[in-house]
Amino acid sequence: MRRVRKKDKRRQWGNILERVNANGEVTSLQARYQHPFGTGRITKSFEPQDFAGANAWLDAELTYLETCERTHSAWLTPRQRETLEQKHSMRFGDFVEQWLQNYRTKDGSELSGSSKRNIRADVSHFLTDFKDMTVQEITPEKIKAWYDKPHPEGAYAFHRSCQRFKAIMKAASTEGLDGSAPLRMDNPFIFPIPPVPDSGRSKIPPLTPEQLQIIYETMPGYTRLSVYLSALAGGLRIGEVCALQVRDIDLKNRMLTVRHSVNRGETDRGDTRLAKTKTSSSMRTVVLPDELVPLVEAHIKRYCDDDPEAMLFRPKHVKVLSQNTLRKHFNDARSKAGRDDVTFHALRATHATMLILSGGTLREAMNQLGHTSTEVAIKHYQRAVDAHTKIAANTLAEHMLPSKRTPEIVEAEYKTAKRQLRETKERLTALRLEMRALRKSA
Repeated sequence: MRRVRKKDKRRQWGNILERVNANGEVTSLQARYQHPFGTGRITKSFEPQDFAGANAWLDAELTYLETCERTHSAWLTPRQRETLEQKHSMRFGDFVEQWLQNYRTKDGSELSGSSKRNIRADVSHFLTDFKDMTVQEITPEKIKAWYDKPHPEGAYAFHRSCQRFKAIMKAASTEGLDGSAPLRMDNPFIFPIPPVPDSGRSKIPPLTPEQLQIIYETMPGYTRLSVYLSALAGGLRIGEVCALQVRDIDLKNRMLTVRHSVNRGETDRGDTRLAKTKTSSSMRTVVLPDELVPLVEAHIKRYCDDDPEAMLFRPKHVKVLSQNTLRKHFNDARSKAGRDDVTFHALRATHATMLILSGGTLREAMNQLGHTSTEVAIKHYQRAVDAHTKIAANTLAEHMLPSKRTPEIVEAEYKTAKRQLRETKERLTALRLEMRALRKSA
């Protein structure tokens, strides 16, 4: 049993005790002093003969306390000071890894494997320059040197990197959830986030009915329905299409429910599996147009198992269709339609645009797409179709301008009517040929 024997020689502030064992042998020294702002004592152990070290520690503690009182600084226990010192010496690379491990979505859930991969890619563009510095050593000047240098990764990647860099430095300068002090007092990323570059997507015209049909007919039988579902039933994302199950189709009530998306798990390296949708608002029930019902019925009968949880698009060798497979099918087919400029995601934009131009409101388009931001919906999907814009502009002008007839106006109307008549005749010819072909095959 260890015993404590008080040293005869006492200090004016704090004291040193000898700790002895059952045989009376001194096993260690304990320097201690009363907690200056609370209960209990602050202690530290030393070797049996290290009175010099124990006294030096007590003197240093007294000096620290007097400095705090003189400068009105917060007094910290030795353990708190040690923790703070460790934080101040933390390498930026270690802090970034800690930030990545703790990163969560807005609703508090953990990121998918693909999202983690994307964020690590964003971070990689600045991590090499700063990873060996301590968090304290990173200054606005050092960030500016990185900010101003060439960025071969591209404008969009640079935009994302700046967002991540600023967020990480904000976390470093913010008090922890447990009340722990921040690693630094300020955020050195004081530079503007560069604007998102124009991807050019808004300038790509929607698919025409004829182009959509060509893509549908060119794709493999077991995935071709995906084109019409995305373009005509809710503007489904490619991951939402891959995740559809038979139970998600309500043929009786003409509705389609989006419950899942797909991913490859936490490591982003496993087999494709059902996962959460991109956002909570992405879970939605949308209208299944009457014209699509026969196609959906025929697809389920031919390709799906007799099980509500069976996948609507059943791949040949795995359980869940991957986005890459469906994307390849689409990309191969788009060339036949002469539309190498469109992606599968363009079907989503086509749905929104044509829904609005067909009389749907912006709110209805947002509900179909699973959007909560009006700004996003307008920015990406409410496109102007050239032909429709010309008609609307001409109608407005005819309504607002004086109705005085001139030879020039009559000649312009004549040319327009002549062109429209030619287009109508071409359309009639095409319909006549189509009608004959259908009657022969009936």
